[in-house]
Amino acid sequence: MVTLVPGTWAGKAAWAREDSPLHTDLTAAGCKVVLFGWSHGNSHQARARAAGQLVEHLKAQIKENPGARQWIVAHSHGGNVALHAVRRLRESSALTSKVSTVTLATPFIHARRRRAPSSGPPAWPFFLLVIFAMAAIAGASTLLAGGLHWRDWLELALGALVAGNALVCAAGVGMHPPSLRRSLLKSLGKRINDYPQWWAIDAIVAVLRGKCFRPGYQSKLIASVQSPQVNSDKDVFVIRAAGDEASVGLAAGQFLGWLSALLNPLLTNMWLWGVLTLAVQASALSTALIPGAGRGFIVLVYLFMGTGLVAVAALSVMLAVALPFGWDGPFLSILASCSAEAAPPGRATILQLEPFVGAETRGLAHCGLYRSKPVIDQIVALSAKLS
Repeated sequence: MVTLVPGTWAGKAAWAREDSPLHTDLTAAGCKVVLFGWSHGNSHQARARAAGQLVEHLKAQIKENPGARQWIVAHSHGGNVALHAVRRLRESSALTSKVSTVTLATPFIHARRRRAPSSGPPAWPFFLLVIFAMAAIAGASTLLAGGLHWRDWLELALGALVAGNALVCAAGVGMHPPSLRRSLLKSLGKRINDYPQWWAIDAIVAVLRGKCFRPGYQSKLIASVQSPQVNSDKDVFVIRAAGDEASVGLAAGQFLGWLSALLNPLLTNMWLWGVLTLAVQASALSTALIPGAGRGFIVLVYLFMGTGLVAVAALSVMLAVALPFGWDGPFLSILASCSAEAAPPGRATILQLEPFVGAETRGLAHCGLYRSKPVIDQIVALSAKLS
């Protein structure tokens, strides 16, 4: 039994049709081939839902063909769907047949809970957004009251970045179950009721401490995204080709993840932000008490805003890198450190091919694997050998 799982935006994938070379060769080898359809949406939540649907599909196939080895051939993000489905199937104790998975050009998502730096809050991206959101709102109010000036570009740029980051994160929240949104609103409502005068400060403290989500939600979300552990080299076969366009995204994501980790100690240094904030406050007080101190206040404000612009720009890059792997990726990046890797954790068998030459070079190399005759022969040979 072979189940074909196309990737993102591939609901009508030509390689999964009955007249495709892969489908034809598998059928000729004696395999029953079926197509698994899902939403093909580009989000972690869409893939999590698809994994649940694939579990039910596999259960039905196992019930219909008891004892037959089940094969999943998945392309791109379909490989993430397949691995999570097999993991769920094993955890439910419903796995009575052998299941093997072949992934073609899959970017495997690795997600780890963010660790709090020694001098910063656990949810440091939240911290940056919150502290500079307040600064941006205060700056915008001042600009609107006194009129815009060319010198205000720094505050406007900071405000635009903060607003953009907040919007993409809010969009990610909107893609997740309504229970998450109800939980956030319920938590905020309780704090307003308990602290009617200081609810805003209390809500900010709750965000910085990661207390705004219901217990266990963060761990559950990360587990639904983290690529499952592979325990046998006969369970998962990873086929990749050099020159795949997705490899550029993998390399860029890994580099920017390294850069984010490098900047993390600076961006989350509470002493740095505390000293800058107190200096600005002290300078603001001195302008009212000491004649001619206004210039020093302006310099400190620009120093604060300039440092904030660098920090929020670095955060913006981190969130932007998460977008190609899911529209809700920025929201997940707030809660976890994520990267896309060439292989899942564990003992998967990796088949790395040379760059394509010949007919397979038509179109994107990312889509060339399922058209490649050597790859098709390899899949057919695996299904015949291990069945």
